[in-house]
Amino acid sequence: MKQGIIGIDRCYGDAVRMLLGRMLDGGVIRAAVVPVESPGGTKIDLMLVGSKAGLERSRPMAPYFFGNRALGVSRLTRLGELPERTAAVLRPCELRSVIELGKLRQVSRENLLLICTDCPGTLPAKDFREKKAARADFHALLTKACLAGRDIEGAREACTVCLHPSLEAHADLVVGTFGQERSVLLLAASARGEEALGALGLDEASPAQVSARREALARMASARKARREAWRAGLGFAVGKLEALQRHFDACEQCRACSEICPVCYCKQCAFKLAAMETDGAARLLKAMELDAVALPGSSLLFHLGRMTHMAHACTGCGACTEACPAGIDVARAFIAAGEAVQALFGYEAGRDPAEPMPLTVFREQELEEEIR
Repeated sequence: MKQGIIGIDRCYGDAVRMLLGRMLDGGVIRAAVVPVESPGGTKIDLMLVGSKAGLERSRPMAPYFFGNRALGVSRLTRLGELPERTAAVLRPCELRSVIELGKLRQVSRENLLLICTDCPGTLPAKDFREKKAARADFHALLTKACLAGRDIEGAREACTVCLHPSLEAHADLVVGTFGQERSVLLLAASARGEEALGALGLDEASPAQVSARREALARMASARKARREAWRAGLGFAVGKLEALQRHFDACEQCRACSEICPVCYCKQCAFKLAAMETDGAARLLKAMELDAVALPGSSLLFHLGRMTHMAHACTGCGACTEACPAGIDVARAFIAAGEAVQALFGYEAGRDPAEPMPLTVFREQELEEEIR
């Protein structure tokens, strides 16, 4: 597969903007899904950019988490394929979410050029406003992490235990930043990506540049694997302790923001919003007299357990749920642990392969015999 290179003066984002601009100019793509800084500079929104001028405020490599971009890709494509080729710039967790949504027919990959960026982790969105106000040098922070092959300083917990800092499988193009200081590698990972890269006439990456990326990526992968094992060992609810799970969600306000922002909590009509979930007043009174007190509108733990049984097999560990929680609960900590356990049970990995069927959509007569016994 082809390997190109784009030199940079200041930051990795410059290279991605240049790449998208050349693609738009050359007719390789008609538009691009990319993060764009708001006019007031207080946040970053996901935008569909249809011109080179629209890329000026784009922040494709901004190390801040403003939600999983797979949601935007789904809303753009789930009603049908795009009429013209469109690029989508995604982090590895977001690409894995797109893969899962494709299995649920909520993403159409026709005419989508999937560009996956190396990711040393992201900071919480609130840090964007604080550090931007202090005029912190984000470019140096990102470059330092990528060069060393380690997490960006202040990274979210979900990022520090993610085992996929890069993802070449099932992307079309990979933006390689690990081990790179004055350049960005562009790696074609599919026939579609090779065609797009070939149309740009870029210089070839040197073996030394490719090797530097591999070494930095290996260092990060090794560190994260060790960190995830230590993190898992400290989770009481990861070994079946219900009381620990109850304490974890004790502050839950039942706003359900975690389900609204989750890219793979995919139902258009949430089961917890159906009339069937309601209980009449008489039944509630009887239950209150029996148990001393009952929650209104319902048990927060029941909501989280219900959501886990519904989507843990598809959890990609992006941590969007934690960022959305107004009560400050680390929702992702419980869901990542549940997702890991459920996926291991079925020998499945979310986002591994678009052709791999979701375990809950396939019936196997002899499945889980040991668990049943």
